[in-house]
Amino acid sequence: MLKKAGILFLCWLFGLTASAQKMLSDSLSFALAKEKTDTGKVQLLFLLSNSYQSYQPDTAMQLAYRALHLAEKINYSSGISKAYSQIAAAYNKAGNYPKALEFYLLNLRLEENGRNKLNLAGALMNIATVYVYQEEYAQALVYYRQADSLIQHEQLNGIRHYSTLNLGDVYLKLGRFDSARSYFTACYRLSDSIRNRVRPSSEPGSTIRAAVDASYRGADHGEKVHE
Repeated sequence: MLKKAGILFLCWLFGLTASAQKMLSDSLSFALAKEKTDTGKVQLLFLLSNSYQSYQPDTAMQLAYRALHLAEKINYSSGISKAYSQIAAAYNKAGNYPKALEFYLLNLRLEENGRNKLNLAGALMNIATVYVYQEEYAQALVYYRQADSLIQHEQLNGIRHYSTLNLGDVYLKLGRFDSARSYFTACYRLSDSIRNRVRPSSEPGSTIRAAVDASYRGADHGEKVHE
């Protein structure tokens, strides 16, 4: 009975989330139809694409390509970069990792020439995530390390706990348990210090504690731990 109730609750929650996202998409579509400037249209197409990513990635991709073509037409570099990122995200969602990597690398090249270090860190972590999905953990580690170094240097403290969690995860997958434990512990401390700013749905404490336990189990048994 409890299990059935739990399933019904999850179905209700998913329906509520999907409904809220559709409302957002409808609102953005309305704003896009009213927008007069090309720059504003690119920005709204980016937001609209992002609103579709979780439940209609094909639509998200189409909107992102529209944003890209318009941004290229008006030579709007920031818009081009954001469009690359949204196209990559849609390919990633569809499981087309080579195309996702292609567009995330295009996004990275533009962000390297820009001034927004937060966007640059995000671009590096997105590339690393694609390598994780492809189980190319050594290559993922290269990009996660670059992102973490940038985050520390620029004092991007709002995302530092995500960076340490990602590094811990990759080290765990590589079987480097001491390093994994060190980063997971650092992530727990960082997330604990900003807990009030973390969304309840992404509460990290129990997840990180489980990851630390996994690193100990892997070290004890002398074998790699995977997902």
